[in-house]
Amino acid sequence: MRKNYKLRNAIAINATEKVVDAVATSITAKEISLHQHYFSFNFVQLAKQNKVYKICKENDADVIQGLVAFKPEHNFLKCENMEINICNKRPISLHNGIGKAMIALCCKVSYDLGFDGFIAFEAKNKLHKYYSRMGATQIGNSNKFYISDKNAQKLIQLYF
Repeated sequence: MRKNYKLRNAIAINATEKVVDAVATSITAKEISLHQHYFSFNFVQLAKQNKVYKICKENDADVIQGLVAFKPEHNFLKCENMEINICNKRPISLHNGIGKAMIALCCKVSYDLGFDGFIAFEAKNKLHKYYSRMGATQIGNSNKFYISDKNAQKLIQLYF
C-alpha cells in the first residue's frame, strides 16, 4: 500500500478560485513530526497502527494540505482519522476541497485493496451534513458513517 495517487481538480485556491490537481503519497512518522504543529490530531501516534497519506497540491509537495490515517479491516477500509491543515480551516482558509479529496482517496485505496470502495469512519466533530452530501450514510444516531460501493464509485470517477 505504498502507491502514489493523483487526484484531478481536487484543491481550490480560495483567493483566485483556481482549481488544481493534488497528489496523495504515504508519509513517514519522521516526516509527520516535522509538520505535526499544523494538525490537532496526533498523526505520529496514528502512524504506529495505520497507514498515513498526505495530500499536497501537485506542484507544491512542501506544504501538506491534509493528512488521513487508515487501515484495512474485514471487507472495508477503516479511516481512523483525517484532518486538513490549520491554514485551510475557517474562518480564513487558503484552500478548499481537501476533505472531499481525502474521502475520495480512501474510497480509491479501498477499491484498490479489493473492497469495492467501501470505507467507514467516525465523525470527530459536527460534519454530519458535509459527509452526507458526499454520499456517506450515518449508522443509527452515532457519529459513525460508511460509504458504500455505489457512492464510492462516484467519488473515484470524479477524482481519478
